[in-house]
Amino acid sequence: MASVNDKIITAVPMWSGTVGTGGVADSSATTVPLASASGLTEGSIYVVTIDRVDSAGVKTLSKREVVIGEVSGDNLINCLRGQEGTAQAHSAGAVVEVLFTAKQWNRLADAMLVGHTQAGLHDLNGGEMILDADGDTSITADTDDQIDVKIANADDFKFTANTFAALSGSKITTNTIDETTSATGVTIDGVLVKDGDVIPGTDGGIGYSGTSGSMGDDSAYSFAASNGFLLFRSVSNNGLHGLIEFRSGGTDWTNIVAATANVEVTTGALAGTTGTDAKFTVSTHTDGKIYFENRIGAARTIVYLILCST
Repeated sequence: MASVNDKIITAVPMWSGTVGTGGVADSSATTVPLASASGLTEGSIYVVTIDRVDSAGVKTLSKREVVIGEVSGDNLINCLRGQEGTAQAHSAGAVVEVLFTAKQWNRLADAMLVGHTQAGLHDLNGGEMILDADGDTSITADTDDQIDVKIANADDFKFTANTFAALSGSKITTNTIDETTSATGVTIDGVLVKDGDVIPGTDGGIGYSGTSGSMGDDSAYSFAASNGFLLFRSVSNNGLHGLIEFRSGGTDWTNIVAATANVEVTTGALAGTTGTDAKFTVSTHTDGKIYFENRIGAARTIVYLILCST
């Protein structure tokens, strides 16, 4: 809805008319009657100049007054008086013109500078950019080095240096999350998801799985795990599996809860021929890892599940 306080105001070419019956009584009147508003748009705002010249075209600069008003029938209402010149009374029949005045130009400049620099570059200077038709979705940067996204009048998302945050009540929905750097994985609340495995952070409390890949005879494989339960089996041979309780990274220990007879447990790093021949050895070490050692006599691929607690 148009307002007399708008910075960008409608113009109309070569329009002139006269003050209507009764004139403008004094400097405080907020309605200017027009003999006719034909050529002006109902409800629009105009900057008009009254008494720049008389009906004969002679300049009457002492009477000149620039007024901003809204067209309502054959009146200008809600007028802002004395925008240029002096607010004063005007007689019926006084000349009224729509001219491009200094006031209109300055308001336009003010409007442009809200979102631009003097060089013409876009610069909101911390102001709000409205994005949708009903004005309730926007972006702002009124806090230094932070961008806030508002949707339906709710602050939903926030950008800061190297961080995108979904605020309380908001969520990020996607089918795919890709790592930025190859082979580094993606960390979600301290949990690293990498190459098909889920690797917990220091707070643990989750389950994750992995595979050793093919382990030749007299070879070892290790991976990081702090403490909890290890469930494992050989992919190609049902005669090799077990459930182990363990702790690593300090006071290391391993206990067999259930396992096939060819499984043994110990502590310390395993190199491939450390444990008993013809056995599959599981060990924990002060380096915070679980070790598998295959001395079964043939290659084995082990899949495992860690139920991790701290």
